[in-house]
Amino acid sequence: MTSKVDDEALANDPDAQLELIQKPYATGDAYAIDQAIAEVSWARRMKKQGLLDFSAKPRDSERDD
Repeated sequence: MTSKVDDEALANDPDAQLELIQKPYATGDAYAIDQAIAEVSWARRMKKQGLLDFSAKPRDSERDD
C-alpha cells in the first residue's frame, strides 16, 4: 500500500499518517499494515534527518530534458 500523498506532505501531516495506517488495520491484512507503517516510518525518518529534499522526485518543471 502506498499513499497518494507525497513523502514530504506525509512526514508533516500526522492526520495523513494516521489515515494511512488505519485503513490496513481495518482490513486486518498484516502485509498491508507492515507496508503502511514502513512508509510512515520512512517519511518521518527522512524528515528528521533532513533528507526529504534529496529523495524527492523532480517535478516536470525541474527536469533537465
